[in-house]
Amino acid sequence: MTSEAMNAAEFNDAALVADSLKGNREAFRRIVERYQTLIASLAYCATGNVSQSEDLAQETFVSAWKHLADLREPAKLRPWLCSITRFLISKQFRRQGREPAYAAESLEAVAEWPAREPLPPEQAISTEEKAILWRSLERLPELYREPLVLFYREHQSIAAVARDLELTEDTVKQRLARGRSMLQEQVLAFVEGALERTKPDKAFTLGVIATLSLLTTSARAATAGTTATQGGLAVKLLFMTETTKAIIVAALALAALTTPVAVHYYQTSGWGGRNTFHLKGRLRAWPGSNFLSIAPEADFVPVEIWKELGHPLKWRVEKPGRVAVMDGQTAILYFKGNNLGIKIPHPSRSAFDTDWLQEVADLSHGITNEMRNARSKGWKVETAREFGANGRELNVVTIETLCGLPDDNYLKNKGIDTSDTRRVYRFDARTRRLVSAQFYLLGGAEDELIFETSQVDYNQSIKPAVFHLDLPANITWYQKPQKLPDNQKYAAMTPKEAARSFFEACAKEDWDEAGKFMANLTPDTKKYLGGLEIISVGEPYQAKPYGGQFIPYEVKLPPTTINVRVSNANPAKRCVLTGVYDEQLRLEQDLKWVTTPEILPNNEVYARMTPAETVKAYFEAQARLDWGEMGKFTTGSDVADTQRQVEQMQKTGLDAGKYMPTITVDETVWSAKESAWFVKCQMTQIKKWNLALRNDNAAGRWQVDGGL
Repeated sequence: MTSEAMNAAEFNDAALVADSLKGNREAFRRIVERYQTLIASLAYCATGNVSQSEDLAQETFVSAWKHLADLREPAKLRPWLCSITRFLISKQFRRQGREPAYAAESLEAVAEWPAREPLPPEQAISTEEKAILWRSLERLPELYREPLVLFYREHQSIAAVARDLELTEDTVKQRLARGRSMLQEQVLAFVEGALERTKPDKAFTLGVIATLSLLTTSARAATAGTTATQGGLAVKLLFMTETTKAIIVAALALAALTTPVAVHYYQTSGWGGRNTFHLKGRLRAWPGSNFLSIAPEADFVPVEIWKELGHPLKWRVEKPGRVAVMDGQTAILYFKGNNLGIKIPHPSRSAFDTDWLQEVADLSHGITNEMRNARSKGWKVETAREFGANGRELNVVTIETLCGLPDDNYLKNKGIDTSDTRRVYRFDARTRRLVSAQFYLLGGAEDELIFETSQVDYNQSIKPAVFHLDLPANITWYQKPQKLPDNQKYAAMTPKEAARSFFEACAKEDWDEAGKFMANLTPDTKKYLGGLEIISVGEPYQAKPYGGQFIPYEVKLPPTTINVRVSNANPAKRCVLTGVYDEQLRLEQDLKWVTTPEILPNNEVYARMTPAETVKAYFEAQARLDWGEMGKFTTGSDVADTQRQVEQMQKTGLDAGKYMPTITVDETVWSAKESAWFVKCQMTQIKKWNLALRNDNAAGRWQVDGGL
């Protein structure tokens, strides 16, 4: 959906809210008609019961009518209605002490129900169909269930689902694809048709408006923000056909509530007691890369997730270079190195490509569904039992996942979702809680470990500060590309033309022009690219599942200042590298020695080297690909990491030596605080990579999306 259309919809919502506050029920009828499918679908995804979901949906609209005056930002009507629905769902489940979907139609029970006359085919869905429908859908994680349900209830419109769930269309497409693949082949066609027939119809709209007529709350009371009189009779309108398989449109007066319904649902406390999850692990990836990204040639980096369940849900995911936090009201992604932030102004169960970690966090409840889904796709699933070091009995589940991408796809093995993996989960046999997880990359001579957990905690106290980000005052917030006065000129460019124009603007340090291709240029990005030299720009190509284009490029980057930390506080008394910092002395690579540097046969030669000579010798050995010599100055993990990078380059036919950085050593400074020397260096490097561009934005221009 274009930003203009979304802005128009928000304006229309605001106008309808304003008219409704004046007592105009026709305006409120239009609100109900606009959002009934969305609200009923959210309720259905939680309950698995069509009738109950429409009861909850109608209760949502009745509550919204009574508290409409409390809506501070009328343009945010849609997320406000969704928050009411989720609150009412959680309230009902807490009251009944059940898990969501407890009232779903039972597949086993339908055989005991008496047969009834069928309704017209275009309106009816049988009790048996309802049970089979939910039995199929309940296997899906809610992350994929909601888009799937909405898609078939919104006339198979990607744009409508993206609008309703406030996601990008690419994200919707990915979740739909994953959801569909999770459904068994034999029920997919049935599910699509059944969902179409279960969406609320015009009778639902009439039911809401009729209920409003019976409420004691007047339009004036709604305007003043007062609540309905407590203790009255609940009203329920039944639009019945000759059989009970008709959709029941219910309207509740909510008079039995003991307290007024709060409109700040995000601030409601939720569960009594703690209900938390915390996981620490490590992922083979580049620091600062996407949460979903992996790099078999890279070293491991730490990754961590915190979740506070209940209402509101809160979570935080962090790895070097970036952190994502959802505090119950908004979700924020912060890029530490670039001081760039992205904000989603509403709650989100998962965002910023943290889906896979969220799924791991939920596995204690979802492993059975995960196994069913895997088997339905023909993936290998194995189960076993073993005993841990402490004698605890463990259930072990191993699943081999196949991404379906050919080996020559550019994105193969670059992300958790674009790799063939073997995933090993261990659960406590008594509590059924996840104890550990390991992911291995398939396809090589040996399966390579790419992710593993090191700590999993349940129901531990999490400090409120974990779900709060103290952001710098000068942070750059991501802004969507807007149409330019001469927008057509740029919208008409091919991806290759856009890539070359972007690099040419960077070479000239013309940031106004470069900003037309990359809307959020940070000071660090400008420093990194300013004054570059273009060597080549290649032909664009596509690689599924990415929705944009990749353009190969080769550039000579401008000199960059780095500071190398050097210490000789070791038994060998020779200088070795212990860390790499940027120009502002921010740590970029911490070189931790697992064992102390050994005393070499000719140790005196190296012990006489100055810190500057040590750094120079290190980079010269690296350029020669002399791993033995390089290892005399740095850690084994740094050598192995560099070797993996070189092997990956050589597999693609690149001359690795050509792309090694050229280093000029400058001054050396002693740091009493660090008890080490800092050697300032100027680094020049040729970069050969693939620029990611996409044009699915309101301006229709190709925008840099990654690859720098």
